[in-house]
Amino acid sequence: MTSPTALNMSSSPNAPWTVLVHYNNTDDLQTLIAPAWVDTPNIRSTMDILQSCLLTLFACIYTALHLDVPTKTAWHRVLLSKVGWVVITLFSPEISLYMAADQLQQAWKLKSNLRAIRKKHEGPEYEDLGLNIDLRYAFFIIMGGVRAGVDNMLSLPDLDEGAFGHNSKLLPDSVRLGPKGVTQLAERGHWIRISEKRIDDKSKADTLQKILVVIQVSWMVMQCIARRVNDLPLSLLEIHTMVHVVCALVLYICWFKKPLNVHDPEVTNPRDFKGEIALMLQRQFYSKLSNKLALFPQKDSPDQPPPREEESGQSMRWIERSLGSKLDQFFNRWDAILETYPFENRVELANSTKHIGSSDSPSYKTQVLFLARLEDFSQESKSFYRNLPFSEGKSNIDIDIRGSYDPVDSSWIIEPIEFWFNYPWLLLLAVVLSAAYGGIHLTAWNSVFPNHVEKLLWKISCICVAAMPPIFAGLITALTLVANISEPILDYISQHFFDLVGYHPSDLFLDMAVSIMFTAPFWIAYLLYMVSRVYIIVEVFISLRHVPVGVYVSPSWVQMIPHF
Repeated sequence: MTSPTALNMSSSPNAPWTVLVHYNNTDDLQTLIAPAWVDTPNIRSTMDILQSCLLTLFACIYTALHLDVPTKTAWHRVLLSKVGWVVITLFSPEISLYMAADQLQQAWKLKSNLRAIRKKHEGPEYEDLGLNIDLRYAFFIIMGGVRAGVDNMLSLPDLDEGAFGHNSKLLPDSVRLGPKGVTQLAERGHWIRISEKRIDDKSKADTLQKILVVIQVSWMVMQCIARRVNDLPLSLLEIHTMVHVVCALVLYICWFKKPLNVHDPEVTNPRDFKGEIALMLQRQFYSKLSNKLALFPQKDSPDQPPPREEESGQSMRWIERSLGSKLDQFFNRWDAILETYPFENRVELANSTKHIGSSDSPSYKTQVLFLARLEDFSQESKSFYRNLPFSEGKSNIDIDIRGSYDPVDSSWIIEPIEFWFNYPWLLLLAVVLSAAYGGIHLTAWNSVFPNHVEKLLWKISCICVAAMPPIFAGLITALTLVANISEPILDYISQHFFDLVGYHPSDLFLDMAVSIMFTAPFWIAYLLYMVSRVYIIVEVFISLRHVPVGVYVSPSWVQMIPHF
């Protein structure tokens, strides 16, 4: 039997082995002398590819995510939330990119507005605000880093339904200030003073963690470039990983000034602007009751009867504080409001302010100063938290195409066309990001796949992911237009149904039929979109079972660079 020998081969990628010995021959392993210099092996295993790609994926995503201040700060809740967003970003990175770009735009707008207010009111009292209005300060507010103490001003009986989510019976001691609330306070000369040092103390940025991630990402990028230079094929998993590396880079850029891992918000005492906070609470969380409340001049005597409604003749009712009342918080809120906004000329306001609603409104309302007639109590648009003084209950991403809220009917008015008209750049961003994600994966058009079916499904999935967002926008717009003309459609269907069977169908049947008819395309498209997403993720892994041999060859110098 021929004894095994040592071979010193070239370190070129075309020759993957630098030393060959009989690994089962323990004598040779201990006695056979190796060459004076042995290069790093220029071959990698399937596990090497999986390990490097998975570590890069999760490291990039986990460290790049700068989430908002959590409402539940238990460690397992925070971890579950972070893991959940890691999974979301893994399957759909453009959602996180959209979130980051949107937050950057909000922070930039808030910074600009606050600086404009400060410049407009330049004076001795504005010379030293004790704060630096920069992107970091704006991000801290956007992410929920500032809460205002409500000082026992939230009352439960008159609270709007769902004002604090499903658990409205447990009212908070403080509420999350949003960018609009901070801007409104600044316009009245009240500034939320938080120093840079205070924000930095609350931020828990891990420098060592970021350095390790940068090393791993740099190695991944370098080895992919080296493979292209040496004309070595890339696996689908590596292409997919590079997409996430680019996404993580964009996330870092958007969130460069955003504090990281803030779990302890700053709770400010509104003693100097209690009336402003109380008014904002009334407008946002008690809008339904504001349509029924009215202001009158001070009573001439304690036993003065309340006024009567001219239309119905029914007597109105005074709301007065009584011993043991369950509305102490209600009166606390209104005491603060009327102390700051006394509305002393109520008789004049009752005759001069706008009427309520349309021309068929009851005539008595023109003489009664209902809150809804006052601009200070005008209803807040509840389609986006960015339009509200408080962001209580806001999640990390502020997407809501339900339109505006009608507090009288406690219903949402679907106005997606108005949504896209007001925020066209959000639609453009969603379309561009999805198109980029699908398009980059589609560049693997001529890659080697295990079989023809998987290759075809890959192409279809990439095209679906790239094309679905504009299709969704078109379907939503079409559904809205159809909803506006649904009544004649229902009448047409009802009449033809009667001609066929001899009786008119029920309204419930018609509503269900029209709903299925027009929403089915949307749900079919959504299902196809989700299936395409899942297939892309699954295929990048299972395709490793059938790849060109060159995938396992690697330039030896790349393996010498420290990585995981």
